[in-house]
Amino acid sequence: RQPSTVNRQPSTVDRQPTTVDRRPSTVNRRPTIYILARMKRFEDLRVWQNARVLCKIIYTLTHKEDFEKDFRFVQQIRAAAGSIMDNIAEGYGRGGNKEFIQFLSIAKGSTQEVLSQLYRAYDVQYITEQEFIETKQLLNTISVMLHNLLERLKQSDIKGSKYNKEQ
Repeated sequence: RQPSTVNRQPSTVDRQPTTVDRRPSTVNRRPTIYILARMKRFEDLRVWQNARVLCKIIYTLTHKEDFEKDFRFVQQIRAAAGSIMDNIAEGYGRGGNKEFIQFLSIAKGSTQEVLSQLYRAYDVQYITEQEFIETKQLLNTISVMLHNLLERLKQSDIKGSKYNKEQ
């Protein structure tokens, strides 16, 4: 069956986005050195934890009957969602800030890829408006977290754990 968007009423999804101040807040922020020194595993990063939740949501959404039949699309959105958490983990595992920054940038790009695919899924009625809004909010949260982490790493003088003489 072909989903139809012709008779659908305009919704909050179709409205133009409002301007949001995306400047990172400096209130209650700890220095990057302290935060990264406490992180012994990528699993400790809240941004990775949120990306993991996003993957679970995407897998749940793509198991819906109509969505599940669109094999290529399902594969594409699942891969993009997985790419977010995988690139955070791989970048962290490289042990150097330059590599971590590179992989976080890729992860941030993947958030936008998933968002675009989410719009597509909504437009062809694979997901409801509520599912779209909730998943988009999580994607935006992850994107902002990645942005803030990237900015803090770029400003840090620490090169990364692989440059420590103790290891």
